Amino acid sequence: MLSVVAALGSGEVPGWLQTSGIIGAVAFGLLSAYVPPINAEVYALAIPLLFPEGWIWHILGMSAGFMIGKISHYVAAARGMEMLDRRWRGRDSGDDADPADGAPPGWWARIRARLARWTKTAIETLDRPVAGPAVVFASGLTGVPPFAVITVAAGARRTGLAIFTVAGTAGCLVRFVGTAALVALAAG
Repeated sequence: MLSVVAALGSGEVPGWLQTSGIIGAVAFGLLSAYVPPINAEVYALAIPLLFPEGWIWHILGMSAGFMIGKISHYVAAARGMEMLDRRWRGRDSGDDADPADGAPPGWWARIRARLARWTKTAIETLDRPVAGPAVVFASGLTGVPPFAVITVAAGARRTGLAIFTVAGTAGCLVRFVGTAALVALAAG
């Protein structure tokens, strides 16, 4: 233990610690896909400071874990829609519910309504062959609309798994690597 502390104090990270850190990065990414308070962006901000030489490997590992978790969300949404289709096939799916508008008055209601329209438009766009992957990429890149929402919507709308995986991974990698690279540059 003292050798680890001494190595970290000298700026030299032992190989076994770096390797276990990459495994931990994958686990962190997987957890961040399932538990919202565990934030992948915070990890991307911190890892260049902890591992200034090998941060890229940690970001790649964290991104892989993150996307594995998101792919499981996608598959769950797609399977859930298949199950609902089978269950409701042959039934009248008319909507007899009377929607109640419980939005608060004022500026917050307008902001919520605008965000809801943008998200609805983005979700409807997922069916298009070029715009759908662009929405997934943009959501992975910026987090707007939230990538968790787009992930479930892409599964429910049956956007292709390969398209979702490639576009989502590309967007998330650009975001996480870009964030970490800015911190690494700032740290010197």
